[in-house]
Amino acid sequence: NTSYALNRFLGPILDNCSNLYLATGNYVVHTGLELMCKYYGAEKMVFNTNLPTGSAVAAVSLGCFADISQEEKQLIASGNLEKMLGEVKL
Repeated sequence: NTSYALNRFLGPILDNCSNLYLATGNYVVHTGLELMCKYYGAEKMVFNTNLPTGSAVAAVSLGCFADISQEEKQLIASGNLEKMLGEVKL
C-alpha cells in the first residue's frame, strides 16, 4: 500500500523509472493526486479501484474531487492505460 509515509521515496523512483506508474487505488493521501500532478505529472498515474478489497466509491471520489484539470483526470482515468496498451506488441 502506498501512503503518505512513502511520498519521500516516490519522487526519486518515478524520476528514474520512466516506465513506472503509480496506481491510484492504494494512493489515499490528502491532496496526493494534486501533488503528484504538480511534481511528476498526471502521466505517471493510472486509475484503479483496488477491488475486491478496496472501495470503488473511494477511488472514484478521489479522482472526481481532486483539484486537477479535466485533462489530468482523463489521463489518470483512462488515457495513460490506453497509451500503455497501445504500445503492447503481440
